[in-house]
Amino acid sequence: MELIDADAPNYGEQTALISVSDGRPVLLRTYYAPVAQEIRSDAPEPGADGWDWIEGVNYFTDGKSQSSSEERSFDEVTPIDPDGLEISLTTAVSETSYSVAWPDDGSAYEVRRDGSLIATTEESHFTDAELEPGKTYAYSVLAVNGESAGTEKILQANTLPPNSASLSRQAEGAIERLAVQPEASWFLYNTFITNDRVAWDLFKSIGGQCAGVLGDSYGGDNRGFMTPALNWDPWATIGHRSGVRVKIDFGAQWIQQDRHVGTTYLYDSSGNVKEQGTASVDGIVFSEEAVSASLYQTKISHTVGNPLCQYGAIRYTVYVNIWKSGVMQVNGSRQPIPAHEAYGLFMNSSGGQYWQTLYHGSQGDFFCISGACVSEIIGATHAPA
Repeated sequence: MELIDADAPNYGEQTALISVSDGRPVLLRTYYAPVAQEIRSDAPEPGADGWDWIEGVNYFTDGKSQSSSEERSFDEVTPIDPDGLEISLTTAVSETSYSVAWPDDGSAYEVRRDGSLIATTEESHFTDAELEPGKTYAYSVLAVNGESAGTEKILQANTLPPNSASLSRQAEGAIERLAVQPEASWFLYNTFITNDRVAWDLFKSIGGQCAGVLGDSYGGDNRGFMTPALNWDPWATIGHRSGVRVKIDFGAQWIQQDRHVGTTYLYDSSGNVKEQGTASVDGIVFSEEAVSASLYQTKISHTVGNPLCQYGAIRYTVYVNIWKSGVMQVNGSRQPIPAHEAYGLFMNSSGGQYWQTLYHGSQGDFFCISGACVSEIIGATHAPA
Protein backbone atom coordinates (compact mmCIF):
# COMPACT_ATOMS: atom_id res chain seq x y z
CA MET A 1 0.00 0.00 0.00
CA GLU A 2 1.35 3.42 -0.99
CA LEU A 3 0.13 6.92 -0.10
CA ILE A 4 -0.31 8.96 -3.28
CA ASP A 5 -1.92 12.13 -1.95
CA ALA A 6 -3.63 13.42 1.20
CA ASP A 7 -5.26 16.67 2.19
CA ALA A 8 -3.89 18.78 5.03
CA PRO A 9 -4.71 17.46 8.53
CA ASN A 10 -7.83 19.12 9.94
CA TYR A 11 -10.55 18.56 12.52
CA GLY A 12 -13.60 17.13 10.78
CA GLU A 13 -12.65 15.02 7.81
CA GLN A 14 -9.59 13.47 6.21
CA THR A 15 -9.17 12.46 2.56
CA ALA A 16 -6.35 10.31 1.20
CA LEU A 17 -5.56 8.60 -2.06
CA ILE A 18 -3.66 5.32 -1.78
CA SER A 19 -2.38 2.71 -4.21
CA VAL A 20 -3.07 -0.93 -3.33
CA SER A 21 -0.87 -3.92 -4.19
CA ASP A 22 -2.01 -4.20 -7.82
CA GLY A 23 -1.37 -0.49 -8.42
CA ARG A 24 -5.01 0.59 -8.48
CA PRO A 25 -5.86 3.80 -6.58
CA VAL A 26 -8.42 3.90 -3.75
CA LEU A 27 -9.96 7.13 -2.45
CA LEU A 28 -10.41 7.04 1.34
CA ARG A 29 -12.51 9.47 3.37
CA THR A 30 -12.98 9.57 7.13
CA TYR A 31 -15.57 11.83 8.74
CA TYR A 32 -15.42 12.86 12.41
CA ALA A 33 -18.39 14.10 14.46
CA PRO A 34 -18.88 15.27 18.06
CA VAL A 35 -18.96 12.45 20.60
CA ALA A 36 -21.60 13.67 23.05
CA GLN A 37 -24.78 15.17 21.61
CA GLU A 38 -27.58 15.22 24.16
CA ILE A 39 -31.05 15.52 22.69
CA ARG A 40 -32.36 18.17 25.07
CA SER A 41 -34.18 21.30 23.95
CA ASP A 42 -32.66 24.72 24.61
CA ALA A 43 -35.77 26.56 23.37
CA PRO A 44 -38.02 28.39 25.86
CA GLU A 45 -41.43 26.89 26.52
CA PRO A 46 -44.12 29.25 25.15
CA GLY A 47 -46.01 30.90 27.97
CA ALA A 48 -43.87 29.19 30.59
CA ASP A 49 -44.53 31.91 33.20
CA GLY A 50 -48.05 30.93 34.15
CA TRP A 51 -49.02 30.70 30.48
CA ASP A 52 -48.90 34.49 30.18
CA TRP A 53 -48.07 35.02 26.53
CA ILE A 54 -46.31 38.32 25.90
CA GLU A 55 -46.80 40.09 22.60
CA GLY A 56 -43.49 40.47 20.80
CA VAL A 57 -41.98 37.58 22.75
CA ASN A 58 -44.36 34.63 22.42
CA TYR A 59 -46.51 35.95 19.58
CA PHE A 60 -47.23 38.89 17.29
CA THR A 61 -50.84 39.93 16.77
CA ASP A 62 -50.24 41.72 13.46
CA GLY A 63 -50.43 38.34 11.76
CA LYS A 64 -47.37 38.86 9.57
CA SER A 65 -44.81 36.11 9.09
CA GLN A 66 -41.88 36.46 11.46
CA SER A 67 -38.33 35.84 10.31
CA SER A 68 -34.71 36.44 11.22
CA SER A 69 -31.43 36.04 9.38
CA GLU A 70 -27.92 36.20 10.81
CA GLU A 71 -24.58 35.97 9.04
CA ARG A 72 -21.13 35.75 10.58
CA SER A 73 -17.64 34.55 9.83
CA PHE A 74 -15.88 31.45 11.13
CA ASP A 75 -13.81 33.73 13.37
CA GLU A 76 -16.97 34.56 15.35
CA VAL A 77 -17.80 30.88 16.04
CA THR A 78 -16.31 28.56 18.66
CA PRO A 79 -13.60 26.31 17.14
CA ILE A 80 -14.23 22.57 16.99
CA ASP A 81 -12.70 20.73 19.96
CA PRO A 82 -10.61 17.89 18.45
CA ASP A 83 -10.78 15.94 21.71
CA GLY A 84 -14.56 15.84 21.37
CA LEU A 85 -14.63 14.08 17.99
CA GLU A 86 -14.98 10.45 16.99
CA ILE A 87 -15.21 8.65 13.66
CA SER A 88 -18.74 8.88 12.27
CA LEU A 89 -18.29 7.42 8.79
CA THR A 90 -15.52 5.99 6.61
CA THR A 91 -15.75 5.35 2.87
CA ALA A 92 -13.39 3.80 0.32
CA VAL A 93 -13.97 3.80 -3.43
CA SER A 94 -11.96 2.34 -6.30
CA GLU A 95 -12.69 1.74 -9.97
CA THR A 96 -14.75 -1.37 -9.20
CA SER A 97 -15.71 -1.32 -5.50
CA TYR A 98 -17.26 0.78 -2.76
CA SER A 99 -16.89 0.21 1.00
CA VAL A 100 -18.40 2.06 3.95
CA ALA A 101 -18.13 1.65 7.74
CA TRP A 102 -19.81 3.35 10.69
CA PRO A 103 -19.85 2.99 14.50
CA ASP A 104 -21.42 -0.25 15.71
CA ASP A 105 -24.67 0.36 17.62
CA GLY A 106 -25.95 -3.23 17.71
CA SER A 107 -28.54 -2.80 14.97
CA ALA A 108 -29.27 -4.87 11.91
CA TYR A 109 -29.21 -3.09 8.56
CA GLU A 110 -30.74 -3.35 5.12
CA VAL A 111 -28.37 -2.25 2.35
CA ARG A 112 -29.77 -1.19 -1.01
CA ARG A 113 -28.04 -0.19 -4.22
CA ASP A 114 -30.08 1.90 -6.67
CA GLY A 115 -33.23 0.87 -4.79
CA SER A 116 -32.61 -2.90 -4.82
CA LEU A 117 -31.85 -4.84 -1.64
CA ILE A 118 -28.32 -6.28 -1.88
CA ALA A 119 -27.62 -7.27 1.74
CA THR A 120 -29.01 -7.63 5.24
CA THR A 121 -26.29 -7.49 7.85
CA GLU A 122 -25.61 -7.05 11.54
CA GLU A 123 -22.12 -5.77 10.77
CA SER A 124 -21.41 -2.03 10.83
CA HIS A 125 -19.74 -2.10 7.41
CA PHE A 126 -20.16 -3.49 3.92
CA THR A 127 -18.31 -3.72 0.60
CA ASP A 128 -19.89 -3.82 -2.83
CA ALA A 129 -17.55 -5.19 -5.52
CA GLU A 130 -17.65 -5.85 -9.27
CA LEU A 131 -18.90 -2.35 -10.03
CA GLU A 132 -18.30 -0.48 -13.28
CA PRO A 133 -15.59 2.22 -13.45
CA GLY A 134 -16.71 5.84 -13.73
CA LYS A 135 -20.31 5.20 -12.73
CA THR A 136 -22.52 6.69 -10.01
CA TYR A 137 -24.31 4.35 -7.59
CA ALA A 138 -26.86 5.26 -4.92
CA TYR A 139 -26.78 3.30 -1.65
CA SER A 140 -29.01 3.37 1.39
CA VAL A 141 -28.25 1.77 4.75
CA LEU A 142 -31.38 1.50 6.91
CA ALA A 143 -31.28 0.42 10.56
CA VAL A 144 -34.19 -1.98 11.05
CA ASN A 145 -34.03 -2.59 14.80
CA GLY A 146 -32.40 -1.40 18.01
CA GLU A 147 -32.26 2.16 19.31
CA SER A 148 -31.37 3.52 15.89
CA ALA A 149 -34.24 1.78 14.06
CA GLY A 150 -35.48 3.92 11.20
CA THR A 151 -32.31 5.96 10.83
CA GLU A 152 -30.81 5.93 7.36
CA LYS A 153 -27.59 6.68 5.53
CA ILE A 154 -28.00 7.79 1.92
CA LEU A 155 -24.68 7.42 0.16
CA GLN A 156 -23.88 8.25 -3.44
CA ALA A 157 -20.65 6.81 -4.77
CA ASN A 158 -18.73 7.60 -7.93
CA THR A 159 -16.43 4.74 -8.81
CA LEU A 160 -13.08 6.03 -10.02
CA PRO A 161 -12.69 6.36 -13.82
CA PRO A 162 -10.87 3.64 -15.80
CA ASN A 163 -7.86 5.95 -16.18
CA SER A 164 -7.67 6.72 -12.46
CA ALA A 165 -4.25 5.11 -12.13
CA SER A 166 -2.70 7.50 -14.64
CA LEU A 167 -4.61 10.49 -13.25
CA SER A 168 -3.38 9.73 -9.76
CA ARG A 169 0.24 9.75 -10.92
CA GLN A 170 0.06 13.23 -12.44
CA ALA A 171 1.69 16.05 -10.47
CA GLU A 172 -0.07 17.42 -7.39
CA GLY A 173 -3.81 17.61 -6.90
CA ALA A 174 -4.75 13.98 -7.52
CA ILE A 175 -7.61 14.16 -5.01
CA GLU A 176 -9.14 17.19 -6.73
CA ARG A 177 -9.05 15.37 -10.08
CA LEU A 178 -10.80 12.30 -8.74
CA ALA A 179 -13.35 13.78 -6.31
CA VAL A 180 -15.79 16.68 -6.26
CA GLN A 181 -14.85 19.30 -3.65
CA PRO A 182 -17.94 21.45 -2.95
CA GLU A 183 -17.49 24.35 -0.56
CA ALA A 184 -21.03 25.46 0.30
CA SER A 185 -24.12 23.56 1.51
CA TRP A 186 -27.66 24.38 2.64
CA PHE A 187 -29.69 22.57 5.32
CA LEU A 188 -33.47 23.14 5.46
CA TYR A 189 -36.04 21.95 8.03
CA ASN A 190 -39.77 22.72 7.73
CA THR A 191 -42.87 21.86 9.72
CA PHE A 192 -46.33 21.99 8.14
CA ILE A 193 -49.94 20.91 8.67
CA THR A 194 -51.16 18.63 5.90
CA ASN A 195 -54.83 19.61 6.41
CA ASP A 196 -56.49 22.61 4.82
CA ARG A 197 -58.35 23.23 8.11
CA VAL A 198 -58.12 21.81 11.64
CA ALA A 199 -61.23 21.93 13.83
CA TRP A 200 -61.04 24.37 16.75
CA ASP A 201 -62.35 21.75 19.19
CA LEU A 202 -59.37 19.50 18.36
CA PHE A 203 -57.06 22.09 19.89
CA LYS A 204 -59.54 22.94 22.65
CA SER A 205 -59.78 19.29 23.70
CA ILE A 206 -56.08 19.35 24.57
CA GLY A 207 -56.78 22.04 27.16
CA GLY A 208 -55.28 24.72 24.96
CA GLN A 209 -57.30 27.76 26.08
CA CYS A 210 -57.53 28.65 22.40
CA ALA A 211 -59.31 31.56 20.77
CA GLY A 212 -62.50 30.54 18.95
CA VAL A 213 -65.78 28.69 19.46
CA LEU A 214 -67.29 25.42 18.30
CA GLY A 215 -67.51 25.43 14.51
CA ASP A 216 -64.35 27.51 14.04
CA SER A 217 -61.20 26.06 12.52
CA TYR A 218 -57.50 26.82 12.24
CA GLY A 219 -55.82 27.08 8.85
CA GLY A 220 -53.39 24.41 7.75
CA ASP A 221 -50.91 24.29 4.87
CA ASN A 222 -52.89 21.85 2.69
CA ARG A 223 -49.91 20.01 1.22
CA GLY A 224 -47.72 16.94 1.37
CA PHE A 225 -43.94 16.66 1.36
CA MET A 226 -42.36 18.99 -1.20
CA THR A 227 -38.74 19.06 -2.31
CA PRO A 228 -37.66 22.72 -2.63
CA ALA A 229 -37.11 24.19 -6.07
CA LEU A 230 -33.62 25.29 -7.01
CA ASN A 231 -32.95 29.05 -7.08
CA TRP A 232 -36.17 29.88 -5.24
CA ASP A 233 -36.82 30.99 -1.69
CA PRO A 234 -38.13 27.71 -0.20
CA TRP A 235 -40.62 29.59 2.00
CA ALA A 236 -42.00 31.94 -0.64
CA THR A 237 -44.15 29.43 -2.48
CA ILE A 238 -45.01 26.60 -0.05
CA GLY A 239 -47.12 26.71 3.10
CA HIS A 240 -45.42 25.94 6.39
CA ARG A 241 -45.77 26.46 10.12
CA SER A 242 -42.07 27.07 10.64
CA GLY A 243 -38.76 26.81 8.83
CA VAL A 244 -35.07 26.74 9.67
CA ARG A 245 -32.28 27.15 7.14
CA VAL A 246 -28.50 27.02 7.57
CA LYS A 247 -25.89 27.79 4.93
CA ILE A 248 -22.23 26.99 5.49
CA ASP A 249 -19.56 28.19 3.06
CA PHE A 250 -16.16 26.66 3.75
CA GLY A 251 -14.54 28.66 0.96
CA ALA A 252 -15.60 32.14 2.09
CA GLN A 253 -15.71 30.88 5.70
CA TRP A 254 -19.08 32.29 6.69
CA ILE A 255 -22.35 30.95 8.10
CA GLN A 256 -25.95 32.06 7.56
CA GLN A 257 -28.80 31.05 9.88
CA ASP A 258 -32.43 31.78 8.97
CA ARG A 259 -35.56 31.29 11.07
CA HIS A 260 -39.12 31.69 9.83
CA VAL A 261 -42.61 31.26 11.31
CA GLY A 262 -45.76 31.40 9.21
CA THR A 263 -49.04 33.10 10.10
CA THR A 264 -51.80 31.25 11.98
CA TYR A 265 -55.39 31.98 10.89
CA LEU A 266 -58.62 31.29 12.77
CA TYR A 267 -61.68 30.88 10.52
CA ASP A 268 -65.36 30.98 11.43
CA SER A 269 -67.85 28.37 10.27
CA SER A 270 -68.39 30.30 7.03
CA GLY A 271 -64.70 30.27 6.15
CA ASN A 272 -64.02 33.92 6.97
CA VAL A 273 -60.82 34.94 8.76
CA LYS A 274 -61.81 35.69 12.33
CA GLU A 275 -58.40 36.26 13.92
CA GLN A 276 -54.76 35.85 13.05
CA GLY A 277 -51.40 35.85 14.80
CA THR A 278 -47.84 34.69 14.44
CA ALA A 279 -45.62 32.86 16.91
CA SER A 280 -42.19 34.33 17.61
CA VAL A 281 -38.97 33.02 16.09
CA ASP A 282 -37.60 33.15 19.65
CA GLY A 283 -38.92 29.60 19.98
CA ILE A 284 -36.21 28.48 17.52
CA VAL A 285 -32.75 28.42 19.12
CA PHE A 286 -29.32 27.65 17.65
CA SER A 287 -26.78 26.45 20.22
CA GLU A 288 -23.64 24.31 20.68
CA GLU A 289 -22.30 25.77 17.45
CA ALA A 290 -18.69 25.08 16.45
CA VAL A 291 -16.65 25.03 13.25
CA SER A 292 -13.33 23.93 11.78
CA ALA A 293 -11.89 24.15 8.28
CA SER A 294 -13.90 21.06 7.28
CA LEU A 295 -16.75 20.55 9.80
CA TYR A 296 -19.64 22.69 11.01
CA GLN A 297 -21.96 21.60 13.80
CA THR A 298 -25.00 23.18 15.40
CA LYS A 299 -27.96 22.20 17.57
CA ILE A 300 -31.45 23.42 16.65
CA SER A 301 -34.07 23.48 19.41
CA HIS A 302 -37.62 24.21 18.26
CA THR A 303 -40.62 24.92 20.51
CA VAL A 304 -43.11 27.02 18.55
CA GLY A 305 -46.72 27.27 19.71
CA ASN A 306 -50.03 28.29 18.20
CA PRO A 307 -50.14 32.06 18.89
CA LEU A 308 -53.90 31.85 19.50
CA CYS A 309 -53.61 29.12 22.14
CA GLN A 310 -51.96 29.19 25.55
CA TYR A 311 -50.91 25.57 25.47
CA GLY A 312 -49.04 23.23 23.16
CA ALA A 313 -46.21 23.59 20.67
CA ILE A 314 -44.45 22.04 17.70
CA ARG A 315 -41.34 20.47 19.21
CA TYR A 316 -38.13 19.03 17.83
CA THR A 317 -34.43 19.07 18.67
CA VAL A 318 -31.79 18.10 16.11
CA TYR A 319 -28.03 18.20 15.73
CA VAL A 320 -26.74 19.05 12.27
CA ASN A 321 -23.22 18.17 11.10
CA ILE A 322 -22.03 19.44 7.71
CA TRP A 323 -18.64 18.52 6.25
CA LYS A 324 -16.71 20.45 3.64
CA SER A 325 -16.89 17.60 1.13
CA GLY A 326 -20.67 17.92 1.17
CA VAL A 327 -21.69 15.15 3.58
CA MET A 328 -24.58 16.16 5.82
CA GLN A 329 -25.98 14.50 8.94
CA VAL A 330 -29.04 15.23 11.09
CA ASN A 331 -29.78 13.42 14.37
CA GLY A 332 -32.38 14.14 17.02
CA SER A 333 -36.02 13.62 17.94
CA ARG A 334 -39.44 15.22 17.54
CA GLN A 335 -42.97 15.11 18.84
CA PRO A 336 -44.85 13.55 15.89
CA ILE A 337 -47.05 16.53 15.00
CA PRO A 338 -47.42 18.10 12.48
CA ALA A 339 -45.51 16.84 9.41
CA HIS A 340 -41.74 17.49 9.43
CA GLU A 341 -39.34 17.54 6.47
CA ALA A 342 -35.60 18.10 6.16
CA TYR A 343 -33.54 18.57 3.00
CA GLY A 344 -29.96 19.27 2.06
CA LEU A 345 -28.70 21.15 -0.98
CA PHE A 346 -25.82 19.19 -2.48
CA MET A 347 -23.44 19.29 -5.43
CA ASN A 348 -23.18 16.25 -7.72
CA SER A 349 -20.17 14.92 -9.62
CA SER A 350 -20.82 17.18 -12.63
CA GLY A 351 -20.88 20.29 -10.45
CA GLY A 352 -24.67 20.76 -10.56
CA GLN A 353 -26.79 21.26 -7.45
CA TYR A 354 -29.76 19.24 -6.20
CA TRP A 355 -31.98 19.02 -3.12
CA GLN A 356 -31.86 15.66 -1.35
CA THR A 357 -34.47 14.45 1.14
CA LEU A 358 -32.89 13.83 4.53
CA TYR A 359 -36.01 13.20 6.61
CA HIS A 360 -39.78 12.94 6.24
CA GLY A 361 -41.86 12.67 9.41
CA SER A 362 -45.58 12.09 8.91
CA GLN A 363 -48.28 14.01 10.74
CA GLY A 364 -49.52 12.19 13.83
CA ASP A 365 -52.21 12.84 16.44
CA PHE A 366 -52.77 16.51 17.31
CA PHE A 367 -52.74 15.47 20.96
CA CYS A 368 -48.94 15.40 20.55
CA ILE A 369 -48.95 19.20 20.57
CA SER A 370 -49.17 18.74 24.33
CA GLY A 371 -45.68 17.22 24.27
CA ALA A 372 -46.92 14.03 25.93
CA CYS A 373 -46.37 11.63 23.02
CA VAL A 374 -43.42 9.27 22.61
CA SER A 375 -40.69 11.10 20.73
CA GLU A 376 -39.73 9.87 17.27
CA ILE A 377 -36.05 9.44 16.45
CA ILE A 378 -34.60 11.47 13.57
CA GLY A 379 -31.42 10.15 12.01
CA ALA A 380 -30.11 10.61 8.47
CA THR A 381 -26.76 10.95 6.72
CA HIS A 382 -26.27 11.86 3.07
CA ALA A 383 -22.99 11.62 1.20
CA PRO A 384 -23.01 13.11 -2.32
CA ALA A 385 -21.08 11.49 -5.15
